Amino acid sequence: MLTSGSTGNAKAVCFTREQVLAAVAGKASIRVLPRDRPFLNWIGLDHVAGLLEIHLQALWLGVDQIHVSTVDVVTSPTTFLELISRHRVALTFAPNFFLAKLVATFESLQQSLELDLSSLVCVTSGGEANDIKTCVAASTLFSKYGVPHNVITAGFGMTETCAGSIYNTKCPEYDVSRGYTVASLGKCIPGIEMRIVTSEGQVAASDESGDLEVRGKVVFKGYYRNETATKQAFAPGHWFRTGDRGFIDSNGNLNLVGRAKEVININGVKIVTADVQTAVENALGDRVARLVVFSTQASHTEQVTVAYILKAFPIGDQEMMEIARLVTQACVIRTASRPLVFALREQSIPLLPVSTLGKISRLKVSRLFEDAILRASRAAKQMYMNGSKPANESEAALIGNVAETLGAAPDVLDITPETSLFDIGFTSMHVIKLKYHIERRLGTDVPVILIMKNPNIRALAADIDAYLRQSQADSDEPATIEDYDPVIIIRGEGSKTPLWMIHPGVGEVLVFIGLAQCLAQDDRPVFALRAAGFEPPYQRFESIKQTVDIYTAAIRRRQPRGPYALAGYSYGTMLAFEISKRLNADGNEADLVYRSVSPTEAMEIVYNMANKPRWDELKLEAASLARWVNVAFGLQRMASDYDPSGQVKSLDIFYCTPLKAVADSCETWRDKYLSRWADFVNETPKFHAVDGEHYTMIGTDHVASFAQTLMQALKARGL
Repeated sequence: MLTSGSTGNAKAVCFTREQVLAAVAGKASIRVLPRDRPFLNWIGLDHVAGLLEIHLQALWLGVDQIHVSTVDVVTSPTTFLELISRHRVALTFAPNFFLAKLVATFESLQQSLELDLSSLVCVTSGGEANDIKTCVAASTLFSKYGVPHNVITAGFGMTETCAGSIYNTKCPEYDVSRGYTVASLGKCIPGIEMRIVTSEGQVAASDESGDLEVRGKVVFKGYYRNETATKQAFAPGHWFRTGDRGFIDSNGNLNLVGRAKEVININGVKIVTADVQTAVENALGDRVARLVVFSTQASHTEQVTVAYILKAFPIGDQEMMEIARLVTQACVIRTASRPLVFALREQSIPLLPVSTLGKISRLKVSRLFEDAILRASRAAKQMYMNGSKPANESEAALIGNVAETLGAAPDVLDITPETSLFDIGFTSMHVIKLKYHIERRLGTDVPVILIMKNPNIRALAADIDAYLRQSQADSDEPATIEDYDPVIIIRGEGSKTPLWMIHPGVGEVLVFIGLAQCLAQDDRPVFALRAAGFEPPYQRFESIKQTVDIYTAAIRRRQPRGPYALAGYSYGTMLAFEISKRLNADGNEADLVYRSVSPTEAMEIVYNMANKPRWDELKLEAASLARWVNVAFGLQRMASDYDPSGQVKSLDIFYCTPLKAVADSCETWRDKYLSRWADFVNETPKFHAVDGEHYTMIGTDHVASFAQTLMQALKARGL
């Protein structure tokens, strides 16, 4: 039987009698299936799912089978449920795209159908990733007609494994409880085993990502007349390399994170295409009929490309712009880059390489695009280009300032109002330079916090205009520290638990820019907390209690309920600990106030030692530096006599090469000093060794590996 060929040319898989019998016996063992109810199949028998998942399994169990045409079901999802109701079906098959279509169809119905689906025991779903929102919606729909809430059985399978061979029988409850956005795939059936292998060739630990390999009686032995492909497919020990990447969680359930070869390489950062597709699908909902995310070549790197099929032709300009906006927003959050978005022409739709299960081959779509066979509608192109133009003078001027900061012309950089500053390589130094160029153009101070809160050029231009209007309207009445908003929105959207990053001892959050870029692939809101006192009219914090009060209130305003994920860097660990106690209301509040000492002398020493050309290059001014020193000095004083007390629920500690004045090795630093945190945690703290030193662990050389370790730790915590 031929493979789907979705990631390349199809190959012929040789089945054996022993393999097929082991497969159907294993499939039949995952649920108790009644022997007096039939199976329903609408997938062609030339596909492994139709042949083995339905036809041969039904023969093995000795139950009746109902076969209908694919087109009859796909074009009319209600027919699917009517057939189940009429024939009292026990088991059928429905991939994610069809479940989504089923939900959308029923949402648009004017009146409910009279159906009895209580006979249904299992809806096997595979062939593509199962979006949890779709699974929840479909499960809710099924349950209205008497079906168990866990009827959807997400599974993993290939032609090489006789279709489904790993199943999740607790979907979607298990995945919702773990905070997953894509359904996990559960455990192996009898006759197959799985493992995850790291890039170093070692078997991965729990929750550690790597390449999925399987072996056992259910797995094929080789491809027909293709010794080269067979040899490449197997690792020593007859482990079959599936080509998928994933991890096995702490409960032994498989989770996929994409195909090993299906990644988009943007400026050296590899992003899993399936993750981007899921994010875009979530953003658009039912606005489009279908979409596919694939990679195309831009001028200097690869770019995310999104092609979608309209629900109806033609489409209004405003709706097309809204689709482009939502897709762009989702891609910027996920990849920190701006995508190419277009609607397919009506005559191009039949050219899409779609498998029997409705799966679109990204590789083949990309080839069609490159060969100029698959193209956008003229309207889509025009609307896409219109969305790239500055809407006013403020946006145009700001684009000029950004280009000036990078030392290049706007057209060379391909900057548009929708461009994210971090997408074009902005660092903390660029933020400072941009602030200078904006202030020189406007002739007034502009807080750096505006740039941090609005990395999108259009949003930043609008916020600067609003700030200038507000400044002119403000009275001379001084602001109180209680009015200060410390929150920097690095990424405002995502389905996972928000991550709150708390500044180190200098009070600034520019140090987190590189980490935020590496976290773009995580479907998670990311916020940073910035100390008061950098810009007037707010003065610096006077005590730890005051700082914790304001930070806790700010977190609660944006995230009223837990769980909370707080990440403190260096000095920020102390604040994170105190905030965590406050949020969980199970510890004593710190109440520390310190006397004031002037840092003027120290600042003068630093100024005299500074590299003057570098000082001028960064456009530093004495008054601004004085405010920065005042904030940093005040934060250090506040903590001079601090001792932790109370307890928090859990703690992960990321440690690196310590300062020489603190410890002579990582091991000493961990065992002699950091281990003391165990006295202040309900659970045993988890330690994570990371690369770099105290001041470089999230610097340019180490931030990518640190981000991966951080994301794995968050996932292990179920956040």
